[in-house]
Amino acid sequence: MRFSPTWCAVRSRSSRTRLGDELGAIAAELVTAIPAALAVVALCIAAVTAAATQVELESTAAHTARAAARGDDPGEYARGAEFSVSNDGALVCATVSRTVLAGALVMSARSCADARGW
Repeated sequence: MRFSPTWCAVRSRSSRTRLGDELGAIAAELVTAIPAALAVVALCIAAVTAAATQVELESTAAHTARAAARGDDPGEYARGAEFSVSNDGALVCATVSRTVLAGALVMSARSCADARGW
C-alpha cells in the first residue's frame, strides 16, 4: 500500500468541513441557550428581591403597629411604604404595602400590637 499525499489532502478537507458544520451547530445552540439562561437568572434575582422585600415589610408592619399602639407617629416607621392603621378592639393593626419589580407586583404585610402600648 502506497501513501498518497492527495488522499491526505482530501481527507483533511473533509474533516475541516465536518468540524465547521459542528461549530455552526454549537453556535446555534448557544444562541438559543444563552437567552434562556439569562431569563432563569433574572427570575432568580427577582425572586430573591421579592423575598427580601417581604421580610422587610413584615418588620416594618410590626414597628408601625407598635408605634401606633404607643401613640407615636407610625409614619416615622413606615420607611416610605404605604400604610394604614386600624383599631380592632384591644389591638392596633398596621398594614404596609410596597410595589416591587418596577411596579409588576404589590406586596403587603400586616401586623398587630396590643392597644395598651405594652
